[in-house]
Amino acid sequence: MLFSLVKENFTKPGSDAKPHQRNLDLGQIVSTRYSLLLNAAYYNVCSEVKGVHQPSLHAVTTTLQCYSSKDLDMPVELDENDPVMLFMGSGWLHTIKNALKNGTNATGLNVICFLRPIYNAFKDVPARRSDYSSPMVSLVLTDSFEKLPDQIMYPYAEPYDLQKHVFKCCGLFNTFIGEQEYRPVWRPIQPCETDVQPGMRGGHQMCMDPYTETIYLFGGWDGNQDLSDLWTYHVPTHKWTLIMRDTEVEGGPSARSCHKVCIDPDRRQIFTLGRYLDMLCRTPGNLKLANALVVLSSTAEDREIEVRISSDFYMYDIDSNSWTLISEDTGEMGGPQLIFDHQMSMDVEQRKIYVFGGRVLTPHTAITFEERSGTCGMALVGSSNSDPTFSGLYCYHVSTNTWTKLCDDCSRPSSPGFPTIRSRVGHSMLFHPGCRKLFVFAGQRSKEYLNDFFTYNVDTQEIQQISEGTKKEPCNIPAAGFTQRATIDPELNEIYVLSGLSKDKEKRDDNVQNSFWVYYIAQNKWSCIYRNENTGEHYWSKMQHLEPCPRFAHQLVYDPCNKVHYLFGGNPGRSCLPRLRLDDFWQLQLCRPSHEQILQKCKLFIRKHRFEELAVKDRMAALQYLQTSLSEIIDHEDSEQTKEFQLLASVLFQEQDEKETPLGAGHSVDESGCHHRRSQLFDQLIEFFPSFMSQPKANLIDLISL
Repeated sequence: MLFSLVKENFTKPGSDAKPHQRNLDLGQIVSTRYSLLLNAAYYNVCSEVKGVHQPSLHAVTTTLQCYSSKDLDMPVELDENDPVMLFMGSGWLHTIKNALKNGTNATGLNVICFLRPIYNAFKDVPARRSDYSSPMVSLVLTDSFEKLPDQIMYPYAEPYDLQKHVFKCCGLFNTFIGEQEYRPVWRPIQPCETDVQPGMRGGHQMCMDPYTETIYLFGGWDGNQDLSDLWTYHVPTHKWTLIMRDTEVEGGPSARSCHKVCIDPDRRQIFTLGRYLDMLCRTPGNLKLANALVVLSSTAEDREIEVRISSDFYMYDIDSNSWTLISEDTGEMGGPQLIFDHQMSMDVEQRKIYVFGGRVLTPHTAITFEERSGTCGMALVGSSNSDPTFSGLYCYHVSTNTWTKLCDDCSRPSSPGFPTIRSRVGHSMLFHPGCRKLFVFAGQRSKEYLNDFFTYNVDTQEIQQISEGTKKEPCNIPAAGFTQRATIDPELNEIYVLSGLSKDKEKRDDNVQNSFWVYYIAQNKWSCIYRNENTGEHYWSKMQHLEPCPRFAHQLVYDPCNKVHYLFGGNPGRSCLPRLRLDDFWQLQLCRPSHEQILQKCKLFIRKHRFEELAVKDRMAALQYLQTSLSEIIDHEDSEQTKEFQLLASVLFQEQDEKETPLGAGHSVDESGCHHRRSQLFDQLIEFFPSFMSQPKANLIDLISL
């Protein structure tokens, strides 16, 4: 229907020109009617059949051997002179043959059931007729497209909407969708009453296996003690499973918080490194320490502890459900010493783990303990006679079991032309496998809140400063001093940042609370898509089932396949309840208009326009069209669409203009009336399509140099 409208726009009113004589200067749009269909089928072949890749356009295979013509409703022998193959191109034969050869029977049948109606629709088209400039144009300007069914029934599957799939697979709306702002939609995930689930905690760690849609949660601090339990959450079944109640008993790491984990989904392995060591809550008997020496002062309010400790490094194998101690002390192997509040990212392809930043617990570190708060649940203030030590940038090569120090900590800020890496805690670090860069931003260094943003190329060791975080720069970036959690989507080239409650007590009353940011890597642009500045207890009590309250020490993971975030737990930062931790579980979906919604909108525009034209010529036909074709495209649960639909009936009682002709009637059209409105509709529709498929928007006169 859309391209029927396009076809009308390419025909001058009153013209009786033959099809091949029509103005096809904007032929990309017209020819799309053909290419959409074939690209959709081609997409199905390549995406549904494992091992089938894009064939050479010049490959010619003349025999289809796997199924009989009775099964396919196609001739077994197909050659490049077949009319259908003229439409599809010779490479299609190669693709179909490989699909049937390499795929299972069920997959092969799916491919064939998709191609069969295409073949049947095209086989009778007079492809070699001389009055068409090409087979493509003959398809566009004949009724072949209309022969295709709206739905195709796959074997053992639901009805298949070909029209929706055509638009989606060809990405016609991708540009328009990508230009729309995200709309965050939070949904609480409530377990069944009989199901077990992780308890309240902060400073825990989560990672996700996108292939199995499984979230792994390990450790944390519940307000009283460190935890050593290991959980999984299976997204399709909405079920939590306790894998290990105590990982140390199973040969794994001891109870801990402020550690980090990363996952290798290809080899199904999880790595964990670091922890915070709180001697007041642990006994030497259940810690893996090397020559621990504990010194407590007589004053309970000011306790100084000196410990000599080691940095253990573990790997959990998912398939065997077992732990492996990779190293008792990474510091002795050239890696980092015992650290907490660091960041860890993995290059799955090259099997390398990058560790950056974090506070080092050295043998002679003197620490004054306060109430547990902060990023991992503990605020640390260095004593007057000892400055905090921060860890640099390290790389661990899994295959060779070796550590490499890439950069030492540098306390000097970056200057123009001389970028440096300043170590920190509470920052974010993400690895982009496409550009092979680490993205690092925010964090805290002693009492300084950092707001810089830089990349580190893991192959060339090049540092690129994206933002220095100075006051001179634009303010439309995430605020410093607020704990953030970040994820990355390498496919979309986007970084997502959830900013929560500040871990600094003095900043908790600031007006910025929950906010969600998107960084578009290609455009080097930040966009705040959500901000909630409410701080009252009454408000959050009312909204507790609609969106998560501000917090820190929480965890956020991302499913890059389904484009969904998951958030669990954290510290709500309530001064009246300092030991309170959360156990709520949330799903976050970043929504943009879908292909289906935009296609529905296009159909609505066209059918509404057709109804208005039809109402001029035949009111009864228009009424029937309103009650059927137009009604079925309306979302009757949308109050705005429903109201607009109800008001359309008034068009039937407006004054008629007999000169106008209904859309698709094929008669001449008044240039000053109907054709003008059709052109306006065409311009309205083309806004959803890529610019290369539309005429130039600038006035041609402006191109003439005076």
